[in-house]
Amino acid sequence: MLPFITVFSRQIAVYGLINVVGAALGIFTAVYLSRHRDLTRQDSFFASLYAVIGFLIGGKLLFIITILPRLIARRAELYFGSELLSSLLYGGFVFFGGLIGGAALVWLYCRRYKLPALRMSDSLSPGLTLAHAMGRIGCFFAGCCFGIEYHGGMAVNINGVARFPVQLLESALLFILTGFLLAFSRKERAAGKLTGLYIAIYSVMRFCLEFLRGDEVRGSFLMLSSSQWISLILLPLGAYLIFRPKKSLLLK
Repeated sequence: MLPFITVFSRQIAVYGLINVVGAALGIFTAVYLSRHRDLTRQDSFFASLYAVIGFLIGGKLLFIITILPRLIARRAELYFGSELLSSLLYGGFVFFGGLIGGAALVWLYCRRYKLPALRMSDSLSPGLTLAHAMGRIGCFFAGCCFGIEYHGGMAVNINGVARFPVQLLESALLFILTGFLLAFSRKERAAGKLTGLYIAIYSVMRFCLEFLRGDEVRGSFLMLSSSQWISLILLPLGAYLIFRPKKSLLLK
């Protein structure tokens, strides 16, 4: 773990630094891909900013929802300046909440300026995957989103416990997925197909990776984590976008 680095006598959080770099790379990728989808670079840039804002809001809200029972149990500690309140404000995001929040704000942006929402999401998807891959590296350095206890090869020590480096595995798979989406996007495709591939592949990937996660912050229900339930819900949406009829009236 390397939560902080020192630059000119100032401590900088590695998690935040890597996520900022990842977001910048993701936005650059989206702007670059916009030229293939009849979108202006300006619209892709601002839609990307909306996505970032939506991600921060949605990721934080879903995180709060998943830990709500614990917050209620410790509500007496939620006063200004408390360690719990500081941790709640500055740490803790759930990716799927961020994905939903980002998608909602991008949809609102496209609706406001009468832009094709599916083509915009196709433009943003590879950049999102790239940013997510960088973000998981940040999680590894911060010691969050850690894996199950594990004593085999490649095990890492997190807070005194040997664990499986699930963050790095997910990051590697996301980099591969980014390359696949970029290659797939080189040819003209029906609007929404690239987004559908991203949603479907990542939903399956995340469902499986959850069995290697050791943290319980995401919450669980009926033996599955909240992220696994969301994966099961999103998978049919991804399949619909991949195979939907060209004349479908939904999700234009």
